Amino acid sequence: MNRAGNVKTGKYLQAVIPAGLLFLAACASSRPARPVDPELSSLSRSGRAAFERGDYKLAARLYRMARQRAWLIDDPAEIGTVSYNLAAACLELGETAPAAELLREARRAFARGPGVPPDLLILQGRVALLRDRPAEAGEVIAEGLAGGEKDLEPEIRLQFRLLQARTKLAANDPETARNILEDLQKPVRKLENDLLQAEYASLSGELLFLQKDFTRAARLFDRAAELLFAAGRYRGMTRARERAGSAYWEAGESCPAGERFYRAARSRAARGETVAALGMIGSALAAVEDCPEENIREDVLALFFELERELGVTAPSGETE
Repeated sequence: MNRAGNVKTGKYLQAVIPAGLLFLAACASSRPARPVDPELSSLSRSGRAAFERGDYKLAARLYRMARQRAWLIDDPAEIGTVSYNLAAACLELGETAPAAELLREARRAFARGPGVPPDLLILQGRVALLRDRPAEAGEVIAEGLAGGEKDLEPEIRLQFRLLQARTKLAANDPETARNILEDLQKPVRKLENDLLQAEYASLSGELLFLQKDFTRAARLFDRAAELLFAAGRYRGMTRARERAGSAYWEAGESCPAGERFYRAARSRAARGETVAALGMIGSALAAVEDCPEENIREDVLALFFELERELGVTAPSGETE
């Protein structure tokens, strides 16, 4: 079977490298609370709760209401915080252009108040990469590290450095990315932060994928997926499963490739991302052609037919229920 003809792994790699940046997105409202308007405080708490349970549409709606309230009371720090949090929710929904504009708004507001926090710069860098602007991401990282890494909190410093490695990968500079990851191996492990470790595993997997060490890359993507599952970051988990499927596919391991593609497609379908799920189940169908494990084949076909009924897609030639 011509694997490259069924799964466009090169194109897929380009699309997924920046998407891993979503693994660490979080709400800025975790900072110590300031005395605020009760209505704004209630909306912000509700938005944060929705964000943390993965209901990003509700979180965005609540943060838009909170943003209106922050404008009304004319508090620059609150305008900045709420705009940042709304940008994080938009980013989880795949709305990169609105997220970029909201972060610019947050930055202007913070500049009028307490100063631009490093969290905002990190998120700006991620958005720049998602928009295929590695040079812009590099400028944001340089700004964040300009005052010296020693003055930053350990988790913030590591996020900047991991973002730097991701930026080097996006700019086709894997050697520098590798050097950064070697420097960060012990600090990341020491912090015992699932999200940081997931991003580290994902980046290490991308480097191995570029070196065509596909089996080891797949195992690192699997590890990233499990860490993201433990952290409750299910969108990131799905992307990591997709990367694992691509790596197993390139390694010629059809059964684990099909199983990872199936699980990613199942997750996307459950979130209502039917078109994306259909594309992923197409990759799973191609992989399980060479898989002798009947259970995996049955799962893949069952999901395909479910999506077929939903979208009215014609089944592959020779396959019936």
